[in-house]
Amino acid sequence: MRNINVGAVLAVRAIAGLHVVTLAWDFVPGQEAKRLKLLGFAIERTELAAGVIFERFWLRGIKRFRFKDEGLPPGSPVPTSEHPVQSFQWGDYIANPSTTYRYRVVPLYGKPNLIEIDDASSTAVEIRTEDEQGGDTAVNDTRHDIHFNRGVAGSQAYARTFGKTLPDQTKPASAQMVWLSRGLFEALLAFIARAAGPDAADFKLRAMLYEFRYPPVGEAFGKAAAAGADVQIRYEAQSYKAENETMIAATGIGGICQPQKSRAGIRHNKFIVLVHKNIPVAVWTGSTNISAGGIFGHSNVGHAVWNR
Repeated sequence: MRNINVGAVLAVRAIAGLHVVTLAWDFVPGQEAKRLKLLGFAIERTELAAGVIFERFWLRGIKRFRFKDEGLPPGSPVPTSEHPVQSFQWGDYIANPSTTYRYRVVPLYGKPNLIEIDDASSTAVEIRTEDEQGGDTAVNDTRHDIHFNRGVAGSQAYARTFGKTLPDQTKPASAQMVWLSRGLFEALLAFIARAAGPDAADFKLRAMLYEFRYPPVGEAFGKAAAAGADVQIRYEAQSYKAENETMIAATGIGGICQPQKSRAGIRHNKFIVLVHKNIPVAVWTGSTNISAGGIFGHSNVGHAVWNR
């Protein structure tokens, strides 16, 4: 979603995704004098629920004035009302999906230890983040579910949250791994599990996977097959042959897996087709390899497209 609001002094634009809202602003024509002695900008975020204010606070950053709050450890988040953004753009990386926010950009003047907040010159813009899962649709309509992990892009936030505790890839339900996944791993398992219920015999799963070496996903396919679904998986047998086949053997799913035939080039296949009563109803795709690094480490997306 996108929105722009042109105020008397500032014009502010917001672009919202699922978990990130990007803001950009500038002084409107005729307000060039407002640039003089400008220290930067503070950004206030208000979360709204059904039009009612749920919470309000100044967004934080990690850049600060050299001789202010000197006792804080490097990388400590500080409010932009005290350590303003000295730029004309900013990103809010702690937004939640399906949420309405109001962002107010405020010019700051004065001195680092005696800041003047120019509320009269501020401009606010309201925006709603995207839905992680598409809403219910009529038969034959298309629905899109989008899931982004945090991965290494959130390394500083990870360190602030968990300190020096390393994530354990063998424990995907641990707090660290759940934080890194941000729902991507869980959504992938839920997609496969659609074919593992009491009506599993009505389902088929067809997968083409470049990296196929994360055991919990192999186990999920195995559960679907054991429940009665028709599961067939093609996996990369060149670049990741040893790693893929080690996982396949360890999870006991060799009977539903076949190697891709050798051919020139690299085949970065990452898709799973869900078939119900011989009709393809959904596909899981995106950039996520079936590995601990792909699901939890690298910045990746899972994209499920539903036909019905």
